[in-house]
Formats: sequence, C-alpha cells, structure tokens
Amino acid sequence: MNVLLKAVSALAFIISCVWASFTFDFEPIIAAIGSLGALLGLIVNEREKKKEREEVARAKRSLGSLSGGLTGKIARDIARRAAEKKREEE
Repeated sequence: MNVLLKAVSALAFIISCVWASFTFDFEPIIAAIGSLGALLGLIVNEREKKKEREEVARAKRSLGSLSGGLTGKIARDIARRAAEKKREEE
C-alpha cells in the first residue's frame, strides 16, 4: 500500500511539473508542492517506522538478557540463603 501511495504521489508530482512547464500559474505550482510534500512525508514516515521497529527489537533483546540475568542472580541468592539456613540448622 505504501508503495502505491509513493507511486501515485510521484506521478502527481511529475504531472504537475509538466503542467507547470506549459502554463506557469499558481495552480500547477501548488499541486507540485503538495504532491512533493506527500511523497517526502511518506518517505520520512517509512524511515521513522523502520527506526522504531529496530528500537523495539533492540529493547526486547536487552530486556530478555536483563531479565534472564536478574532471574539467575535471584535464584542463586535464594539457593545460597537456603544452603546457609540448612547449615545453621545442623
């Protein structure tokens, strides 16, 4: 869908530029600026979404390693305390 929107806005930009070259008036220039803005908006939006997906994936990876390390430390601490308590009882 995003590719289709890019193609349509690029085509609109090209057509409005050709239109502006034949009749240099305010309407084709406004159409060219609008279609160029739409095309640039789609490109920037796609890059932002890609960057956001990468950040989310990076956060999930770091959260997974953090929770695994934390769980391991807590489990070792509990086991150590249980062993110390068992030694004290003997």
